[in-house]
Amino acid sequence: MKNRVLLLENQSILSAGLVSLIKNESSIELTQISMEDLELVSKNDISGHDLLVFGIDISCDENKPTIKLLKSLKVPKLMYTSVFSHKCFQNIVKNKINGYITLNESFSDFLEAVQLLQVQETYYSKEVINQLKLYSAIPKSNLRKKIDGKLKISKRELEIVRFIHKGFQSKQIGEALGISDRTVGKHRENIMKKCQVKNVTELLYYMQKNEIAV
Repeated sequence: MKNRVLLLENQSILSAGLVSLIKNESSIELTQISMEDLELVSKNDISGHDLLVFGIDISCDENKPTIKLLKSLKVPKLMYTSVFSHKCFQNIVKNKINGYITLNESFSDFLEAVQLLQVQETYYSKEVINQLKLYSAIPKSNLRKKIDGKLKISKRELEIVRFIHKGFQSKQIGEALGISDRTVGKHRENIMKKCQVKNVTELLYYMQKNEIAV
């Protein structure tokens, strides 16, 4: 028996790639609607599916109205996004989104999520679980609650932090800013030293804690 999947499209390249993969999967019966048309679709139409799949920006902030609307729909929901964000994870759990998977993982992981959400209440991918463990292990007391007055984040460094927050790799950041991978790497190293953090998860936590807009 096929899994009836309703995919909310957001017109991104990533969404188009996922559509292409799903269409070649014999175990899935796919229906597609635009994210903008979600409010026009009746709850009966949606409830006729086994799973609703949608992608959002990692910040979650611009998608709050959509997430709240999805919360009211009586069908399991699987969210995919470019990279894990603890803040976003808290938001989707609060709004009863059943599954969370990042696009760093394989299509077989996506298929596993589709299958398991038919028999269990929640599904969090391996990367999400690993990032949750890492986040929980961060010694929060060691991260400064207030920014040192001497700490200066340059405009360029802040640009790079914003790209990191969106899940961009160094090569992608370099292409976007017109600089070399090596220069991006040097900026990342300087940012980590200034903020006294060891990895991206700690860096983003630090930025959030100190209310630095990214």
